Amino acid sequence: MELLWPEQLTAEELFQLLTPAKARLVGTYRMFLHSGLLDRLDDEALPVALRWAGEHADPFGDDALTELADRLLERGWKRRANPGVLEAFAEAVGEMLERHGQLSGGRLRILDDDEYRRSVLESLVSRVLRREVGLRTPQFCDPPLLIAGTDLPWTLGRLAAARGRPAAWVWSRWAHLAWQDHDPAQTEAIFDARDRSPLLRAVTEYRVAAWPLDTPAAQRARAVSSAAEASESVAETPIGLYDLLAEPLAQGEAGEPTAWSLLSWLVADVDQPRARHHRELREPVVGSPGWRLADDATRQRLVALAKAFLVETSPPAGNWLGDATIPREVLAGVRALELVADVAPDWVALDDPTLWTGWTPALIGLPSDSDPTEALRRRLRERAHAVAPQATRDAVLARADGEARRLGRMWTIGRFAWIWDAELEAALDERLRRGTLAPDAVADVLAVALQRGSALLEACAQDLVNLGLERSIDDAARAVAERAADALLRFAPDAGWSVLWPALRDQPGFGPAVVQASAGLHGPTLAGRISGSALSELILWLLQTYPPESDPPLEGTLGPRAVIAFWRGVLVRDLVAAGTPEAVHGIRRLIAQLGESPYLLRAQVEAQETMRRRRWRPPSPSEVIKLGLDASRRVVVSDLDLQRVLVEELRDIARALHSSPAVQDLWGTGKPKYEEECSSWLERRLTERLRGRGTIVNREVEVHRRGGPGLGDRTDLLVSALVSERVEDAPVVEVVIEVKGCWNADIRTAMQDQLSARYLGDEGRRCGVNLVMHFGPNGWSDCNDWRRRVCGHIDVDALGEELHRQAEALSIAEGRSIVALVIDGSQPVKP
Repeated sequence: MELLWPEQLTAEELFQLLTPAKARLVGTYRMFLHSGLLDRLDDEALPVALRWAGEHADPFGDDALTELADRLLERGWKRRANPGVLEAFAEAVGEMLERHGQLSGGRLRILDDDEYRRSVLESLVSRVLRREVGLRTPQFCDPPLLIAGTDLPWTLGRLAAARGRPAAWVWSRWAHLAWQDHDPAQTEAIFDARDRSPLLRAVTEYRVAAWPLDTPAAQRARAVSSAAEASESVAETPIGLYDLLAEPLAQGEAGEPTAWSLLSWLVADVDQPRARHHRELREPVVGSPGWRLADDATRQRLVALAKAFLVETSPPAGNWLGDATIPREVLAGVRALELVADVAPDWVALDDPTLWTGWTPALIGLPSDSDPTEALRRRLRERAHAVAPQATRDAVLARADGEARRLGRMWTIGRFAWIWDAELEAALDERLRRGTLAPDAVADVLAVALQRGSALLEACAQDLVNLGLERSIDDAARAVAERAADALLRFAPDAGWSVLWPALRDQPGFGPAVVQASAGLHGPTLAGRISGSALSELILWLLQTYPPESDPPLEGTLGPRAVIAFWRGVLVRDLVAAGTPEAVHGIRRLIAQLGESPYLLRAQVEAQETMRRRRWRPPSPSEVIKLGLDASRRVVVSDLDLQRVLVEELRDIARALHSSPAVQDLWGTGKPKYEEECSSWLERRLTERLRGRGTIVNREVEVHRRGGPGLGDRTDLLVSALVSERVEDAPVVEVVIEVKGCWNADIRTAMQDQLSARYLGDEGRRCGVNLVMHFGPNGWSDCNDWRRRVCGHIDVDALGEELHRQAEALSIAEGRSIVALVIDGSQPVKP
C-alpha cells in the first residue's frame, strides 16, 4: 500500500483494501494505519475517508482501524469548511449514532462551532424519521455533543419552517430538549411558539401545566423533572390528541398530502410518543391508540388524507428494497392502504392497477412484526398480486436480490412463495445459472422451488451439481454443488437420484459433504421417492463409509457423526416400512453384501411382513365361496401370487407327463419337438388349466420395441391376470415365461441376458419363470441328430440346482422374483 498509494491506488480502492491489523503486533502495516495513511491523505480524498470512518468507528473499540476512524473524524471536523467535507462528516455521524447510539466515546467533540454543528444536526432529521436514530439520541449520546441550550431559537425556527410535515415532530422534540426552563428568555420564546404550534404545545405540556397533587399525572411530571429520572426510560404524560393532530390535519386539507406521514406516526404513538417499539410498524391504523380516541369526524378526515396521500404522492424511487432501508413514505403508504382497505374497501382507486403498481414495492419491502399487521398486509399483497402481478414479482425479486448482496441469503423467496408463477421461476433460474449467488442463497431458492414441483429449477439444480463437480478446483462452485445436492436429496420428487447417486458414490469428499449437510434428526425421507434397490445402495454406501462399529453413542448433544448414524438407521427403517418387493430385495442385497447380522435379518422379516400386510386384499364373499367349492382355486392379488400359481401349475404339468401318454405330445417322429412347438404346447395346457380364472396366456408377445422396422423382443409366454372383479380398468398383473430346449447353447445365460435384462428390465415387470425342457436319449430314432448328443451329456438334477441358484442371485441383485424350472420330457424307458 505504501508503494501504490496515492499514485496507483485511488482513495476508494485503498479503503476497500483495509483489514484489521494483527493483535499485539507492531509492524509496517500498523504503522501505515497509524501515521502513513493520514500523512498522505489530501483534502480531496477526505469525504471518501469520512464515509469509511462512519462505518468503522466504534466507541468501544481499541484496535488500529477504530483509532484510524477516530482520527479521520477529527480531521474531518477541522476541515469541515472544505467542499463536501461537512456533508460526509454529517453522514458519518449519522452512521455512528445509528450503529452505537453515541459518538466515539468522548474522543470526538464538535460543540465548538454552532453553525457547523447545527448542519450536522439537521442532516440527522431524515434518519430520525426513518427510525434509524432515536429522537433523544443527540442529547443522550455519550457525551452530549449535538444539542445545546443555545440551539433553542434555531430549533424553533426550523419547527416553524416544517409546519405540517413529518420533520415538524422532530423539531418540536429537539426544541423541547434544548429549552433551559431556568432561563426566562427561553421560557418566553417557548410560550410564544406554543401558541403557534400544537405539536410543541403537546410536547411541552407536562413542563408548564399545573397538575393536582397526588394524581398519576403529577407523579409523572415530578419524575420527569427530577434529574435522577431524566432518561428515555421515563414515560411522558399522555398528550391532547386534538392539539397534536390539529396542525397536520389542517396542512393536509390545505393541499399538503405528505402531512399524512406525520399523522400516521402521531396516531400510532399518541399515548407514548417516545415508544421504543414503534407501534406504527406493529399495529394497523384502526387498532392504534389515536384511532380509538378520535371521534368520527376526525376519523373521516384521516381517511380522506390517506386517500389523497396514495393518489397524489409518488412512492419512493431508488433501490431501497435492495438496501433493506424503509423510507418514511413507505411506512406511511402501507398504513394508508391498510386504513382505506379496512374502512373504505369499495374505494374505486383500489381497483386501479396504477395505484398498486406504485405501492406494491412498499407492501413487499415492509416487514410485518405481529399478527394484526401480518394478516392485513397479506390480504393487501394478495390483492396487489391479483391486480399488478408484474409489479409484485419485480418487488419480490428486488428484495431477494438485496438480501443476496447483503446477507448471502434469499429468505424472501420462501416468504412470498405464494406468488409463484412461470415468470418468477424463469427469473430465479436465470439468477442461479448466472453463478453469482452465495451457496446459502442457492439453497434458499431451490428449497422453495423443489417443494413447489418446479421441473425447471430441478433441472437447474442437477446442472449445478454437475458443474460443481467439473470445476473441482473451484471452491465456490463446489460449495454451490453441495447445497444443490442437499436440496435435491431433501425436496426433489425422485431425490435427483440419477445425478446425485453417481456423484455421491464416485466423487471423493463430495458424498460425505452432502450427507453431513442433509443428515439429521429430521433428515430427508427417501422412502417412496427412490426405489428400494436405490435406497439399499445408499444404505450400503453409508454402512461402508460410516461403519457402525465407529458410531458414537446417541445421547446428549449429537455431533455430525452421531447424526449420520441416526439418519442411517432411519433410512433402514424407511426401507422396512416401504412394504414393497423392491424393499425386501434391497434388504436381501444388504445381507448378501454385509453378512447375516441380527439387525439386518430382523429388518428382512419386518419388511416381508409389511409387504404382505400392504399387499393383502381380503377376498370377497363370492371368492370365498368359490375357494371352498374348488380347492384348486387361488386368490391372486399381485404378480408374486400369479407367479406362485403358475409354478404350481407347471409342476403339476411336469408330474403328469409321466403318468399319462401326454409326454407324446412333446415328440414328433422319432425326435422331440422344437422350442416353438413346446411353447405352444405349454400355452394350450396352461390355458386349459386356468380357464375361467381371469387369466390369459399369450404367445410371442412383443414386450420391447426396437427402433426401425421389424418386430422387437418377444417373450415365449406372457401370462396376465386380473387382481379384482372383471370390470373395465381393473388392475392387471403379469408374469413372463421364457422356454428353452436343453440343447440351446444359452440355457445358462438366457436367464440373465434375456429374461431379466430384456423382458423384465425395460417394462417394469418383475416376475418371471425360466423354463428348460429336457429330453433324454431314449426314444430318438435319429441317432445323428445333434440335439440328442447335447442333451445326452446333461445331468437334469445338476442343471436344476445350478439354475435355481442363479435365479436366487438374480432376484436379490436385480430386485426381481425369478424362478427356474426344468421339465423332463424324456420318453419312458421300455421294459
